[in-house]
Amino acid sequence: GKQQVTGNSFLTVANQLSHCRTVLRLFDDLSMFAYSMQYGLGRKEKDPVVRCLSVLSNVADQLYYPCEHVAWAADAKVIHTQSEKWWTFCTALWGISLLLGILRSLRVLCAMQKKMKKREHGESFRSDPKEAPAQIGRA
Repeated sequence: GKQQVTGNSFLTVANQLSHCRTVLRLFDDLSMFAYSMQYGLGRKEKDPVVRCLSVLSNVADQLYYPCEHVAWAADAKVIHTQSEKWWTFCTALWGISLLLGILRSLRVLCAMQKKMKKREHGESFRSDPKEAPAQIGRA
């Protein structure tokens, strides 16, 4: 009845919005490439684990865009290939990027928590005398 019509309407809107976002991402390649080039291998990152996770995430994101473009072009019948396998690649790359982002965030949170515990116990001043002036300025 009416609930099914409303549900179908929402599904149609959701599909259109998804398609719109896909088309708009066709223009994100250059900005993503510029970001990846600017980040590089993350030499400014102090934590090697965070650096590695960030670089791998950038690689997954960088690969995602061309895969999505091929899948979109196949769906739009611009190229002749099966879009399903390309959408599967996209989903896998998206999932990998999400997982890497979560792991990176957890690593950063754990490091921050560890730093706060050291500060609470007064260990931060004793651990590295060079950091003491900066820490006093932040306190």
